[in-house]
Amino acid sequence: MPRAKILGTGRHLPPRVVTNDELAAALGVSAAWIEEVSGVRTRRYKADGRYPSDLALEASKAAIAAAGIEPVDIDCIILAATLPEFSFPGVGCFLQEKLGLSKPYFVPCIELRQQDAGFVYALELAQGFIEQGKYRRILVVGVDTPSVMLDLTPRGKGVTPYFGDGAGAVVVGAEGDDTSALLVSETHADGRYAELFTSKLIDISRKPLIQVDPDDPEENAALYIFFDAERFFPLASETLVRFIPAFLAAHGHTPATVDTILLQQLSGGVLEGVRSELGIEGRTFDHLERLGNTVCAALPILLDEAVEAGRIERGDLVLLATFGSGVTWGGTLLRF
Repeated sequence: MPRAKILGTGRHLPPRVVTNDELAAALGVSAAWIEEVSGVRTRRYKADGRYPSDLALEASKAAIAAAGIEPVDIDCIILAATLPEFSFPGVGCFLQEKLGLSKPYFVPCIELRQQDAGFVYALELAQGFIEQGKYRRILVVGVDTPSVMLDLTPRGKGVTPYFGDGAGAVVVGAEGDDTSALLVSETHADGRYAELFTSKLIDISRKPLIQVDPDDPEENAALYIFFDAERFFPLASETLVRFIPAFLAAHGHTPATVDTILLQQLSGGVLEGVRSELGIEGRTFDHLERLGNTVCAALPILLDEAVEAGRIERGDLVLLATFGSGVTWGGTLLRF
């Protein structure tokens, strides 16, 4: 049976850097307060007129180049995105066309909406497809642009500071170094907490499905992300602290035997708490301070940055662990 492994990584960040000073003026708080609450100093916002597939395209091209192949060598795309380009179709179809993989190749596109956990869900699917022999090389992409749904008024101070835009990608295949492998992934969900972190701009129970009055503060709240941080973050911390050791133990490892741990960049408080509880200070690689939480894109961006920085090298044991809206969570253990 072929062993799935990561052949190349890539990322793309929009050039616009948004500082806490800029947000503070809009949110009616201080820059110091934003950093203290969120752990974020800067984040990236996409330019008007840019779509998720534009960001995904650049990350994909970087990953494909790093893998030493051409776009036409890709025979499946699995893309994780919270926000689409339009209500439908999915981002993957737009990306496929921009990569030149529509006619005559007609490369299939699979799209996942599992928010922060989307990239881990996508890796789990990719591993199965490669090891079944269904596909030879799969492009796995995480992309998100939450900036378009952030409230830049004082009402948004509990949500807006945390998030930024970006895209990350990997190529998964079976060739290359025999020591490398996607070892195992595990994914979970608990819909009891779906209301903690949501967007209800589109509500299929009503007609028209989008009902917004820009002059009504309550009605236009649907334009923006709803985020109950006071309940969500403790749940995230508790779940990750419980999940990570159990997941590793089930596969013969402990946090101490993993070379590098990449955690979903939820908040400074969550990262600090998980690191402290598990005793993994010095084993994680983070970018929250620079980029905020890029949702589906966070883990592949982290992976690419860590590889570029020399924190992850071929043969290293790496854990990706995530928690997000839904709520959804999971992890991937891999030998890079």
